[in-house]
Amino acid sequence: MPKKFYITAAIPYVNAPPHIGHALEFIQVDAVARFHKLLGDKVTALTGGDENA
Repeated sequence: MPKKFYITAAIPYVNAPPHIGHALEFIQVDAVARFHKLLGDKVTALTGGDENA
């Protein structure tokens, strides 16, 4: 039975010119989600979740 894995990324709230740091979080979430899929886990990856609400 596959394990469940849930990962989120914060909303891209840009209050300055976009830079590589904005993309870094989404790339990291995608990489970790893909790794867990390779392990056979049931993965839910939410991009754009409001982490402060």
